[in-house]
Amino acid sequence: MHWIKDHKRLLENAYQALKSQGTILWDFGGAGNCANFIEVIQEKITDNKFAEYFKTFEWPWFMPSKSQYEKLISSIGFSNFTITEVNRDRHFSNAEEMIRWIDQPCIVPFLKCIPDKAKTSFRDEVISEMMKKTRQPNRTYFETFRRLKIYAKK
Repeated sequence: MHWIKDHKRLLENAYQALKSQGTILWDFGGAGNCANFIEVIQEKITDNKFAEYFKTFEWPWFMPSKSQYEKLISSIGFSNFTITEVNRDRHFSNAEEMIRWIDQPCIVPFLKCIPDKAKTSFRDEVISEMMKKTRQPNRTYFETFRRLKIYAKK
């Protein structure tokens, strides 16, 4: 759901599609989700080597805070709703596991902006920074996984 950027429209459409007393139960990335990756990727897309490729880039995710979503959902007309923040932080057991997660799906929308000649360099720099930033003393790799769980009734 965090790949859908227009949640106002999404909620309006869901509300219209629901029967009276119908409910939605959604779970998606919220504020603080993938904080390490987002920090690294924001640094890389503004780096002088890569910034030109991201001049018209549109951020691929909508990960609101609980209070942002409360304001948004209350403006739609749901009679009852609950928003719960869920912490699903993750320790990847080794570098290869973390790299697989970065390669699919995290880095994909960013690589689409980079010409073929620069893709490997961009990816390698992101991976290197992520490995440094997320490595734990026990040799696992840590990333934040913060979710919002939405329950709403029409």
